[in-house]
Amino acid sequence: VNNKGARSASVVVRSNIDTDEIISTVTEKWDEVENKPQAIIYAGGAVVALVIVNSVVGAINHLPLFPKVFELVGLGYSAWFTYKY
Repeated sequence: VNNKGARSASVVVRSNIDTDEIISTVTEKWDEVENKPQAIIYAGGAVVALVIVNSVVGAINHLPLFPKVFELVGLGYSAWFTYKY
């Protein structure tokens, strides 16, 4: 392989996201929560619900007819949304 004249390329990605500010904001909000165990239970329940819904949609998607129906529903909704807004 002749790499003569080939250049090495590097990509530098700069983000305007300040992680320290995000962490401090989340910490402040968590300190303001009065009933921490209840918040943890709700968050855990949301994660469990997300996993269950993902499993159900994945199972339905494996049925032969439903992926095409999902595509048609998505196409119809996209067209309606474009027309409406």
